[in-house]
Amino acid sequence: MQRTFWTRFQKYNITDILPTDDVIRKCVSSLEGLSVEDYVLNGIHEYQEKLATRLVNGDKILVNAVNDYNDDGTQEYYSQFVSYLPSCPPPFPMVKIYMDIIVDLEHYLQEKAKFFVFSLITELGDRYPSYSKYEDLSDQEKLLEGDMSIRYIRKDKRFIEFVRPIKQVFDLGCNRLFVY
Repeated sequence: MQRTFWTRFQKYNITDILPTDDVIRKCVSSLEGLSVEDYVLNGIHEYQEKLATRLVNGDKILVNAVNDYNDDGTQEYYSQFVSYLPSCPPPFPMVKIYMDIIVDLEHYLQEKAKFFVFSLITELGDRYPSYSKYEDLSDQEKLLEGDMSIRYIRKDKRFIEFVRPIKQVFDLGCNRLFVY
């Protein structure tokens, strides 16, 4: 994911004029509603001047990307995901960076977490028969023969709350599979 992210920006040939990582980070954070300090505003203003100079020189890939970025339709699309998108958005590619880091990465991590939970549910289902046929916890513990990890997992309320909606989707998918 990181390699794709930077490859996308390297093709615009702007890595040498971008502000410092700290300025970029704080600019992106401002899209979450955090306040911006003067040095960040100065860094962004300096970058805008360098970007304007680069645009005058006529790099067509960059000019097209900046025009697309500044298009009203694009900004309207971004406003669906960005909580505090100002009427005059930060310069190219700050909102794109926000989208890649905050929105896309969040989605990517959620998908990874779902995959992990599906894998865990499947593994636990394969390793241990259904607990419903056992009358009490001691019968289940005998079945597990000293495997205490499952016991701690079942007692972790945060984990159970995290897994519950994912397991419901998993069970729904299994039920549909068995119907066909």
